[in-house]
Formats: sequence, structure tokens, C-alpha cells
Amino acid sequence: ALHRQPRVPQMPRAHDMPLATFDDVVSGLLFLLHGDKNAPRSFTLGNLKRIFRSRLKLELSETALGYSKLQDLLSDPRLSSICSVQPRGQSAFLIKPRDPQSRRTTEIKVQPAPA
Repeated sequence: ALHRQPRVPQMPRAHDMPLATFDDVVSGLLFLLHGDKNAPRSFTLGNLKRIFRSRLKLELSETALGYSKLQDLLSDPRLSSICSVQPRGQSAFLIKPRDPQSRRTTEIKVQPAPA
């Protein structure tokens, strides 16, 4: 009782949240990086899982999606029109939004042909 510390609010534990699907990753990155068209955001690779938990209420697990590293997941060609991963210093990486014009072009290219 003498050493009792005040309770600090904690982030929800990973097992309390649903796992993000690949579609969740796509929509989540679009929202996080391009949600405000006037001010696209960038963030570090090390913060991505925390941001998914706090803002999207999803647990991002690259291994559950079949990747050994988070950087490998973000390098998936299906995400290339949404973001890029760039080295920042010796051991950090920055996730940056792609130009919206290149996203539009990619989206047009992947549209199914009319039957």
C-alpha cells in the first residue's frame, strides 16, 4: 500500500483488438496518410502499429498477413500507390504518402475491364 502508484491509463492490449486484414491496411493507410487532402502526413515505421491501435482500433500484425517484417508488408506492390518507405537515419524508416495523382493513375489501371 505504501508503494502504490497512481493508475496510468494504458492502451488496449493487442489481443483485445481485431487483427487488421490487408483491406484494413489499405484503407487505414489511406486514412492516416491522405485523410486531410491539404496536409498529407508522414510517420515513422516504428510508430505504425501504435497508430493503428490508437486511431483505428486494429492490431496490425505483419506475420498474420504473411510477411516477416513490417517493411516488407509496406513494400507490397498493392500499397505502392498509397505510400513509400524511405530510410531515415541508420535504423529508422519514414512512411510517406504518395502523390494523389499517381494514386489516381494506379486506381484507373487496376479497374476491371467492362464485360
